[in-house]
Amino acid sequence: IQVAVPRVYEKVYAGVMQKAKGVRHSLLLWAKAVGRRWAEARLDGREPGVLTRLQYSLADRLVFSKIRAAVGGRVRFFISGSAPLNPDLALFFYSAGMTILEGYGLTETSPVTNVNPIEDIRIGTVGPPIEGTEVQIAPIPGWDLGAGEGEVLVRGPQVMLGYYKRPEETAEVMDDDGWFHTGDIGILDEDGYLRITGRKKNIIVTAG
Repeated sequence: IQVAVPRVYEKVYAGVMQKAKGVRHSLLLWAKAVGRRWAEARLDGREPGVLTRLQYSLADRLVFSKIRAAVGGRVRFFISGSAPLNPDLALFFYSAGMTILEGYGLTETSPVTNVNPIEDIRIGTVGPPIEGTEVQIAPIPGWDLGAGEGEVLVRGPQVMLGYYKRPEETAEVMDDDGWFHTGDIGILDEDGYLRITGRKKNIIVTAG
């Protein structure tokens, strides 16, 4: 299991693309397109068509197996956090047999609150809350947001009690019911999967 920020996966992907030259580059692009069709079907709960399955089997043997071997050949799955993961990158790694589970959390939440389960990945989300953790969306007065969108609030045993000797700052983020106000903006789908859509605080989080 490998845990890293999105920038690490971006560099791995860039390295793969840059090393492939000539015929190998064309083969890689073909495998990528086949893998995308296969991955989109699987993630949508559908069985890929016969032709796609045959093409994917060939692409896996010629291309994806070599990429897996280049990263050690023993990785069960990756975990990504700290910044948004490019969905196209997530699809590529999934199709190559190197699933990335995107998660979410903050230093104040020790740090994980959400992560995609490997048996039901939804690319573009950070997954449902982990066991014992509650997440809710609170409206932000004066903000023009989409339906169901608002500030992400978290409550659970991993949430801090407060900032050390900083009661005023603690009161700004912790309410009387134990909810921690993350400062991130998001939306929950019907199955409780969280999608981060923005940030309330004036902080820019880059892929690195």
